[in-house]
Amino acid sequence: MASEGLGALVATLAACVPASASRRLQKAAAGSAQRLAQIALASPVLARRVAEVPGALTVLVTAVAAAGASSKHSAGALCFITQASPGLARRVSELPGALPVLVGAVGGGGGEESSSAGSAAALADITKDPGLARRVAEVPGGLHALVGGVSAGGETEVESVAALVNIAEAGPGLAQRMDEVPGALRALVAAVAAGKDAALDSVATLVLIARADPGLARRMAEAPGALLALGGAVAAGGDVASSSAAG
Repeated sequence: MASEGLGALVATLAACVPASASRRLQKAAAGSAQRLAQIALASPVLARRVAEVPGALTVLVTAVAAAGASSKHSAGALCFITQASPGLARRVSELPGALPVLVGAVGGGGGEESSSAGSAAALADITKDPGLARRVAEVPGGLHALVGGVSAGGETEVESVAALVNIAEAGPGLAQRMDEVPGALRALVAAVAAGKDAALDSVATLVLIARADPGLARRMAEAPGALLALGGAVAAGGDVASSSAAG
């Protein structure tokens, strides 16, 4: 798609995002956001072209924050842009207010039109950089929101756990802080016990928490169902078992 066409989509999204916009305009915004997400998904080259449209990243973040009809697809577009390259992930993270907006969207819960999954996926990409992982952890309520995302199920769960393991890997102090979030161990243990897509990263996160401090290891062992879930993961074999053994 020509840059003019991308610019028109961004302009439509920007004009129609405000809550005061009519239902017709909000529908147009949702259509523009969906098209931008589809283009960004098509290839890293196209994702970069979307990101290079003047103001595009800011408009997408604003649309996620608005939590309106275009929020879900705007978060999806940001997710595909952050996946395209580490440089783009950093650019998104450096936008004023972007990290709090993404964290808030994850904490906002699920639902068919929710932006939680796309926002969690963007954070999972951003946190691959240890420095950015620390910044996400410093966002007020950031760890709490991601732990809440683990309990949300679906893609939000998978991507929230991916972000958490990246944060835990960024330093022992961050793993210790994760342990202090109410319900964190319980949520991670439940993800392991479920044995689904988030199980591997959940085991890795628990291992990093246990490594951070012997006292944390004891607390983790005392968490209801923890030893049973981890034992089941080892017995199941495959990648989950190897991750647990690596700890």
